[in-house]
Amino acid sequence: MNGVIWGGIGALTIGLGDFIARFTTRALGPLRALFGVTLISSLVLVIYAWATDMSFGSDPYAWAMAMLSGVLNLLGLLCLYAALARGPISVASPIVAAHPAIVVMMTVPLGIIPTPAQWFGIILILVGAMAVGAQGRHSLNSEDGQKVSIVPTLLLATASMFLIAGRLFSAQEASVLLGPGQVTLISRLVPLVLLTLAISIALIRRQIPGLVPIKWWPLVSLHGIIETIGIAAVLIGSVGIGRAIAPVVFSAFTAVTVLLARIFLKEKVSLGQWGAILVIIAGISVLAVAAQNPAN
Repeated sequence: MNGVIWGGIGALTIGLGDFIARFTTRALGPLRALFGVTLISSLVLVIYAWATDMSFGSDPYAWAMAMLSGVLNLLGLLCLYAALARGPISVASPIVAAHPAIVVMMTVPLGIIPTPAQWFGIILILVGAMAVGAQGRHSLNSEDGQKVSIVPTLLLATASMFLIAGRLFSAQEASVLLGPGQVTLISRLVPLVLLTLAISIALIRRQIPGLVPIKWWPLVSLHGIIETIGIAAVLIGSVGIGRAIAPVVFSAFTAVTVLLARIFLKEKVSLGQWGAILVIIAGISVLAVAAQNPAN
């Protein structure tokens, strides 16, 4: 049951975070937006580590996987932010949300095999997540009213899906030996160092106008905090069978993002997409029941 609960918390927070990224990325660009979010997230985690006197193990494999998670996290989020900025959200978000299918396939060889009931719930969620995107339009209108191909959005979202799947798998591997809090911190500090280097080079070459403007810091900070909560929640829920379950429940973040886009951005959501969202909710319900009755 913990995998379902923590995965659900992750879905709510990351769904809101991706919606916020739509605005910050369009205003700041993927590089600056991600730098701001990563900086705030790292500060929150450093304060938490200091306050709790967090200790770190010395296992080289765990450290390597945690650092790999950070690199994949950076690349995956850059692709995701670019896809969300280009839009539509109702296409980009669901494709990325299908990444648990890859994670599940990675965990099966490790002996973490869901029960038939849990497989059924997993399939419902993944089918629903992909169906939301499949119902999207094949082209979109740009701000000047011209038709724009949706292919770049699909390619960026697909790349993000694979990168985030690898990020989550490597983070789960490291969490077994280091702990979820430690891995979350390491996987944030690595991108922060790389982003600081990239931002510095971009500033020297005058490829960006500057750092994040003051007026955007409140929204960027909110995004950084809630994203930290979301990633930590998934890792906390990734214990035992939860390693396969938590990421799948987490994929329901696409429903949160699409609903917010419908309410506040007035993005069109077809009847088929609403049906797919209901399928996702049904899948989560199946997992919740299966978690309470593990023998089934």
